[in-house]
Formats: sequence, structure tokens, C-alpha cells
Amino acid sequence: MKRVSLTLVFVWVVSLAAGQSSVTGDFRDMRFEQFVEKIEGQTAFRFFYKRQWTDSLRVNAAASNTPLDQLLSEIFRGTDLQFAIDGWNRVFVTKGRRIATDLASGFFEAGPEKSKRQEDAFDFSDYEKRERKKQIAETRLFAIGAKTTNMDGKATIGGSVRDASTGEPVIGATVFIERPMIGVSTDQFGYFAINLPKGRHELKIKSIGMKPTVRQIMLYGDGKLDILLEQDVTPLKEVVVESQADARLTNVQMGAEKLDMQTMKQIPLALGETDIMKVVLTLPGVQSVGEGTVGINVRGGATNQNLILLNDAVVYNPSHLFGFFSTFNPDILK
Repeated sequence: MKRVSLTLVFVWVVSLAAGQSSVTGDFRDMRFEQFVEKIEGQTAFRFFYKRQWTDSLRVNAAASNTPLDQLLSEIFRGTDLQFAIDGWNRVFVTKGRRIATDLASGFFEAGPEKSKRQEDAFDFSDYEKRERKKQIAETRLFAIGAKTTNMDGKATIGGSVRDASTGEPVIGATVFIERPMIGVSTDQFGYFAINLPKGRHELKIKSIGMKPTVRQIMLYGDGKLDILLEQDVTPLKEVVVESQADARLTNVQMGAEKLDMQTMKQIPLALGETDIMKVVLTLPGVQSVGEGTVGINVRGGATNQNLILLNDAVVYNPSHLFGFFSTFNPDILK
């Protein structure tokens, strides 16, 4: 009888853990931050990530009792984002390389195969390998030309600048040093030739759409130096383009006019100060009661028949300075 009771408790715990790892909901057309808030609200999972990595990521998925790791794999498909879930329901989102949440089996075992198992368990991703290779190239000292004790005069460095991923020449890349400022640009074939004083220099290479890099050189004489640049992908934040065309169909207000500050500042006014009451005079059906006053007549109505509100508060006297200017500060108007 005791054995049966223990078995039932074990099955219940396993089913509860499995239920916590499954997600149900509609996550279509949703920002990643909204997706995280919804998941954290209905499950015990907690996410850890950098917002600048996901500010342009849109989630377009629906789940019905779907495991969270399967749902995240679908969301991150086609991106360089990785994720890892540990035993405490913590979700770590990384870029380029996945976090190992536990040690490999046999990590602490002694033996000749220990180092091989460690290397297999913690293999570097392609992204990190490229970063290490780039760091080595930027810190290594390149000797250009035959070594000599005569360091007077100048020498010429020639070479090519190419894309590291495709091998295509980079046209218009800038190759220069800052002290003294000497620089050249690559031609249509990606080749360059720069004449520099002999000695040690930090050669900088920049191009639009590519990651900048540097080369430490010791210039003894004429020589060649080929350079590889990596593409630089700049993530852009979400851009929302809205229109007021639909508002005219859903909320019809006859005779309603809407002005914004950008439009008002384009209208030339006296003394160069934007005055909302003077701008209203440019609308059809609105006339001034006379020069030197802010009073207006709207479609034949009198001045005292106008209702003027500021933050839903009635403004009885909308003018100051003997009626030449209105009381509204254009910088606080929306």
C-alpha cells in the first residue's frame, strides 16, 4: 500500500512540472517584450536578456499546450538569438552563443579523455571564433618589408580590402593613420596603396556597412597587407506609421479641424512667434474682428460665442498685451 502511494505522488509531481513547461496563448503580431510579460504572467518562467537585442523582433506565433523551448525555437528561427532554460525556470536569451546551464557528464572525471570531453561540451560558436580571430589580428604586430636599421624616409603599403564572408572587394573603404593624418581609399577592385613614414603605426580601416578594424604595423620598407572586414548589421527600432484617414470614417465630426505644431510653425507670423489664435484665422470660415486683437468670428458667430478650452478648462480671456497676442504658449500645445 505504501508503494502505491509513493508512485501516485511521483506521477503527480512529474505532471505538474510538465504543465509548467507548456505554454498556451495567442502571441501573433506582438513585440518580444509583450510576449515575455505574457509568459511570465501565466507561468513560473523568468526571462533574462538585453532589450537592444530584441527591440526589432516581432513575435508571430500561437501555442496550444506547446513546450516553451519549442515555442522559442520557432520565434528565434532565422536570427542569431539563442536561449537556454535551467532547472529553476530561468530563461537566458543570448546573442550568437548559447549558455550552458549545467556541466557536461563526466566533467570532473580524471583520465586522458577529460580535456576532449570539455572541448566538446564547451565548443565556441562561429560568432565567437570570428571575434577571437579578429582580436588576434588587431593586436598582432605585422612587419612590413625587410627588417633594417635604417628607418629614415617613407615606404608604401599595398593590398586589398575584402568582405570576410563573401570575399568581394570593398569599394571606397578608408585606410588611414591619425598621427600624422594620412589616408587613402580603395578603388573599384578593393585595392589600396598608402605611403607612410617608416616606423610603427596603427593602421585603421573603415567602410560604410562594415565593422571598423585596426592593424598594428612595423613599417621597414615596401610591402603588402591584405585586410578582411566583417559586415556590420545595425538593428533598427520599430517604426510605426499611422494615418488619420481611418478616423474620418469611424468618428465623423463635421467641420472639425486639427492642427499640429509642425504645421503651425510653417506659417509666417508677426515677430516670428507661433500664435495659435492667428493660425486659426487661416482656416476657412474664420475671420478676425479687427486688427490688433485675437478675437475671431467663426462662420458668422460673435466672439462671445466661441468656447475655448485648455486641458478641459474654460479660458474666458484668450489674449494678453492689450490683445496683440494670445495667452497660449505654443511650446506646451499638443
